[in-house]
Amino acid sequence: MEWVTSLQHNPFEQARLKLTAYYLGAMIFIISIFSFVLLSVIEKNLSDTLSATISDPHQRHVLFENTQDMAQAATTGADIFILVIIGCMSYFLAGKTLKPIKKNLDLQKRFTADASHDLRTPLTIMRTEMEVALQANHTDPDTYKKVLRSGLEEIKAMSTLVEDLLTLARGENINEKQMVRIEYASCLYKILEKVQAQADEKDILLTKEINVNGSVLAHESNLVRAIQNILLNAIHYTPKGGSIRVNLSKKNHQFLLTIEDTGVGISEQDLVHIFERFYKASHSRNDETGSGLGLSIAKEFIEKFNGEISISSTLQKGTLVTITLPIA
Repeated sequence: MEWVTSLQHNPFEQARLKLTAYYLGAMIFIISIFSFVLLSVIEKNLSDTLSATISDPHQRHVLFENTQDMAQAATTGADIFILVIIGCMSYFLAGKTLKPIKKNLDLQKRFTADASHDLRTPLTIMRTEMEVALQANHTDPDTYKKVLRSGLEEIKAMSTLVEDLLTLARGENINEKQMVRIEYASCLYKILEKVQAQADEKDILLTKEINVNGSVLAHESNLVRAIQNILLNAIHYTPKGGSIRVNLSKKNHQFLLTIEDTGVGISEQDLVHIFERFYKASHSRNDETGSGLGLSIAKEFIEKFNGEISISSTLQKGTLVTITLPIA
């Protein structure tokens, strides 16, 4: 009974059993036809052989019946054995077939839950603050300004999250026809100019070594967004007075871009999850300025452009991000 209840609440196990049943049904049909043809051939050959070798009709009939029964029993036994093997293999293969679908749906569920949570939290904060302000027996303008200021911050956080979600959605629809040749060094200089102000605010020394030329095949706005996300992350988690070094070189027909900072670093337990959507490292769990999608966006776009991205880090020493893209 418990197994039945568990099965009713497990649609993937139901789908796996149905797929196994379909495989078995197809194989039963094929094996039935094969066995029928095989037995027909055996019976015909047996009848011809007995007719040619045994003259007594009764003896020939008895021998034919006994041999036929043995052939049918052997064929039935073989069929059952084959179907058991095929049933086990079908169940295994059905699980393999459905595994990536289950994984994608689980990720989608988690993604939806995380997005809902990240949107619900600022809405709850705004609602609570506004209700308290409206119920209070005072008309202090500073109090209302404080509530409005807090609400504006939450709206900015939601706007960032929504923009990141839209960016991911658009990125998933990118195909090779939409990619163009982009002069990589020139693109990097533009990105560095954009983030220079944020680095200056924290007295972070932003150095660059970009001494190579060439193009990459990519979607420009998304390439800019990916690299900019990495740089802004580096700036955000590098203490005041730190440094960030950007280097672009060529190796094995690829561009090798490294972004190295002297920031707070990432622990080993966080590092394995760092590219997961909505994941925030332990040192940034209480940081409400980010959506937890920046690195996911960067990875998704870089891989869309046939590149790779990796991160190595040491706590309290810094982080190194390495991006490789094929030369166009």
